[in-house]
Order: sequence, then C-alpha cells, then structure tokens
Amino acid sequence: MLQDSELSGIIKESQRKYLYWEELRHRYPNPSHPHKSIWAIIKLFRVQQYKSIVIGGRVFNYFLTESAQEKLRYADSHAGQIIGSESPRDKFQGGERKRYLINSLMEEAIASSQLEGAMTTRKVAKEMLRTKREPRSKNELMIYNNYQTIKYIKDLFETSNAGDSKLTSSLILSLHKLITKGTLKNPRAEGKFRGTDDIIVRDDANEVEYVPPPHNQVPTLVNDLCDFVNAPALPFIHPLIKAIILHFLVGYIHPFEDGNGRAARALFYWFCLKSGYWPFEFMPISRIIKKAPAKYARAFLFTEYDDLDMNYFIEFNLDAIKQAIVELGAYLKKKQKEKNEALQLMTKLAKDLNLRQSLILKDLVEEPEKALSIKETSAKYNVTYQTARTDLLELSKKGYLGLHKKRKQFVFYKSDKFDEKIRTDKN
Repeated sequence: MLQDSELSGIIKESQRKYLYWEELRHRYPNPSHPHKSIWAIIKLFRVQQYKSIVIGGRVFNYFLTESAQEKLRYADSHAGQIIGSESPRDKFQGGERKRYLINSLMEEAIASSQLEGAMTTRKVAKEMLRTKREPRSKNELMIYNNYQTIKYIKDLFETSNAGDSKLTSSLILSLHKLITKGTLKNPRAEGKFRGTDDIIVRDDANEVEYVPPPHNQVPTLVNDLCDFVNAPALPFIHPLIKAIILHFLVGYIHPFEDGNGRAARALFYWFCLKSGYWPFEFMPISRIIKKAPAKYARAFLFTEYDDLDMNYFIEFNLDAIKQAIVELGAYLKKKQKEKNEALQLMTKLAKDLNLRQSLILKDLVEEPEKALSIKETSAKYNVTYQTARTDLLELSKKGYLGLHKKRKQFVFYKSDKFDEKIRTDKN
C-alpha cells in the first residue's frame, strides 16, 4: 500500500503542511484509498515520533517536523542578524533604538488587545500611547494595560538576570492583574484564578468550541505548567518551542474568567526574553496572528480535537514568527531608506535644518493632513519637550508649518506655503 505513489504523495504533503483530518478530506476529496486508511497511516507516523509532556495528568504531544526545524533555524540565524550581531545596542543607538522598540511594543499591545475584542483603530490607539493621554474607553484601557504589561516584562530583564527568573503562579497572577485592570465585568477576577466552570469558549455563531478544565483543577495545572517551564535544560526543548507550548497551555488551562489570550501572549513574550531572544522586543508577533485569527483559533482547537497534538499550534506560531522576522527586516530597510531620503532632503533644504526637522517635513509630505503636537513629537524622537517645541516653532517661523492653540496647547500642521517652499528650497 505504501508503494502507491498517490498515497505516498498525500502522506508527504500532509506531514509537510501538518494537515488536520478535516483538512485532509477537503484537500483530497476523492483519493484512491479511503480517507480513514490514509489518516490511520499519517497518525501512525506521527505517534511514533511524539514527545510527551504531562500537565495535570493530561498527556500533550509534539515533535519537530522538518518544516518546524527549518523555521527554527531561520529564526535563530536571521532575527539577530537583522537588528545587530550581538546586542540590540550594536545597531540601534540611543533615541533611534528606543523609537523602534516603542513602536514595536505599541504594535504588540494593540494587536493582542484587538484579538481579544478591543474595538478601536490602530491609529487612535497609537495616538493615545504616543501622547500618553488617559484611555477614554474600556477598549483603549485594554490596549493601555497591554502596553504597560509588555513594558513591565521588558524592564524585568533590563534590571535582573533573565536566565534566573522563574515562572510562578504569583507571576502569572500579577501579569493578569496588570493586563486586565479595569477591563473585566467582574473586577474581583483581576489577578485571580477562576472560581467557576461557567467559562466556555464559543464561536461567532455562539456554538461551543471549547470547554476548559474544571476550575478546581486550575491550581494543579498551573503548578505543573510552572514545573515544566522551569525544568532544567535536559531533555532539551528549543526555547521558542517551549515558549509556544507555554502560550498554548495557558490558553488550554484557561485559568481566568477573562483575559486568558492576553495573558498567554504576554507569557510567551516573557519566556522569549528570559531565554535571551532579545530581538522579540522588536517583533510584534500578535500583529501577525491578528492577520489570521481564524487559523489561530483552529490551531488551538485542532490540538484539542486530535489527541492533544500541539504541532498544529506550534506550526502556526513558527509561521507567525518567521513572518514577523521578514516584516521586521523589511521595516528596517524602509526606515533606513527614509532616513537616507531625509538626509538628502536636509542637504537640499536650508542649511540650518536638523535631521529631526527634515523627518518632520518628510512625514508631512507623506501625510498632508497630519497634525503635530509638541508632546507627541517629543515622544516620537525621544527628545525633551523643550527640544521638540524648538524644532516645531522654528519650522513654523520658516513657513513650513502653521499652528494654532487647542486647549492651551500648540498644534502644528502643514502650512499653505509648504509645497511651494519644498519646491523652491530644493532648487
């Protein structure tokens, strides 16, 4: 039977793409062999390679497919190279590095919150975080909390030895409290394990998709999870695989009434930094996940439905990590090109324009309707309020910017003479 070329091709493709049973039937509707027979062979191949993890008496399985190994090698070899050789400070210096980092943390906070239902636009959310204004709604508060939580995790590893940190129930609870503060229907559930079995995951049609373990098992499951994460390096599990498994298991245990997804993704980020994967500070993985939320949900469910085979979730997340690395590389190339263009523009314009002012003018060329505040400009370029004020006022005096007062604050915008000045000053 295995000598059949069609059967062999189906099995190889199913392993390469790690197809689920329903996906197999959909992709190959009329094979020469029964679907159940093909699936039995595929499952036999998989089961023979399983590595098992026991959490609360439940046996979770995974193994590294050839595809997973290729993606891990890509992550290990490319992530650091894109940003710098040894340290994030090698390539990013001072304010420049901080701007990249802050932008990434914002993107992660926004996307992770939107995955959980935060209904606000990326533009509005970024404006709130950049200007440090108070959240005006529960949706904005979700994003604000997420941002503060990610910053808190990042700061943990800038002030302590990352490798020595341990996952504990207390850490999980404290992160949940920070990430959900003021956003839950039941405020008393902040930073507390759920005390009910009424928590059920439903789809858009209100159909039951997943029923978490009973609430009285949560403390044991979480303790076992912490033991797994804190276990010695042998037998070796690649740190990114372990981070993904941590992400999955928090979602599976569903230890909280709400905020489980945000907590799971924050803990994934925590473990990546703990394991020395500092480039993940610059890669908003949740933004990639948000592009395929249905696939993300299915990756959870396929594991639940198929003998707790976590490879579905692992493969999806490795794809997301690889895409995040690709997008980061493209983003940095774009920013470097913009910087070079701004430098060229600066040399063509008046001699007394500095680099920040050239970048401000370039932004207005690309976004003519953009309004600028001193506070936002200060945050964006990592300079003092007074320096940002001086930059903007000088551009206003030179005729590039107009300004008016809004609630006792200056707001700057593209002047009526802006385009004419750009054309004449270039020549």
